Amino acid sequence: GWFSVLAPMGALMFYAVVAGWSLEYLLRAVTGQFQGISAADAGAAFDSLLASPLRMLTWHTLFMAGTIFVVARGLQKGIEPVTTFMMPALFVMILALAVYAHVAGAPAEAWRFLFDPDFSKLTAESWLVALGQALFSVTIGTGALLTYGGYLGDQDSLVKPAWQIVIADTGIALVAGLAIFPIVFATGLDPGQGPGLMFVTLPLALGQMPGGYFIAIMLFVTVFFAAFTSALVMLEPFVGYLEEHVGIRRGVGATAVGGLIWLMGVAAALSFNVWGDIRPLGFLPLYEDRNIFGVIEFTVANIMLPANAFMLAMFCGWIFHRHVLRDEIGIRSAGGYRLFSFLVRYVAPLGVGAVLIASLVGTQF
Repeated sequence: GWFSVLAPMGALMFYAVVAGWSLEYLLRAVTGQFQGISAADAGAAFDSLLASPLRMLTWHTLFMAGTIFVVARGLQKGIEPVTTFMMPALFVMILALAVYAHVAGAPAEAWRFLFDPDFSKLTAESWLVALGQALFSVTIGTGALLTYGGYLGDQDSLVKPAWQIVIADTGIALVAGLAIFPIVFATGLDPGQGPGLMFVTLPLALGQMPGGYFIAIMLFVTVFFAAFTSALVMLEPFVGYLEEHVGIRRGVGATAVGGLIWLMGVAAALSFNVWGDIRPLGFLPLYEDRNIFGVIEFTVANIMLPANAFMLAMFCGWIFHRHVLRDEIGIRSAGGYRLFSFLVRYVAPLGVGAVLIASLVGTQF
């Protein structure tokens, strides 16, 4: 219930802060600041962004303002036309980046890095990390799928779009890896830097490669498109709930909810600089080393999402009437429904329950 609308709100509080970085780096790419940049300068540029309250808040505010504006216009006039343009453009740009990376980069090393199996890495923790990432990546437990599913007709299948979402998400992630890692390996840089990979390593690499000016612009346009379309999905559930169940006009709801998210995002942004020493929940073992940004991120990604996914699986598997559920999801064959029922009743609760327990005992994703 409430977790389904509160979880995406919480996610957007920290997500918008990071997404705002893509705007700063797009500006840097357009103005040619990556050309001939040194490793020290690339790291210092990222550090200077994090240390600047003004720049952090400016980009966070611009990103949230755009998100609120689009969601306030509704599905047909706002979200649908924006995503209809951005998603195909996103896919085309990722493909173009992958082609460039395979021509100018080191594709053989990238393929080995991505696809050569190393079964020693398949530990219990790595499985839990992967499952936690899957929950976040396809927005399971955020209410977004429920919200957009409400726009489907009574005769529309739920199974087909579910498969399409999973396949598209996985496919785009793989192509993105094939676009990024050949560039990284071509310049002999470290592929395992987390956020530094996008905002330090890639600018450094592209500044040394032919055509890097144009590729850097395309890269950060792609990052912005991906972040912006995801932000729309995160803001919509609560705004849609207020419009449908409370009667609040969409523009008012989007402004109020988005404003609250922006305000909490301000605190998250300042935790990288002037509020960096504040530990709001430092008296709790799980939060003792986490600043405001870390508290929000950990609570949403490691507790709220798996907890909500667990409750949804239990509700669908054990409480929701099976005949109604089977009719709604549109699985006609008895064998297909038995498989679905087994997965929802046993596999899904065990998997997301393991993620939740691992989070509560201190395993970090």
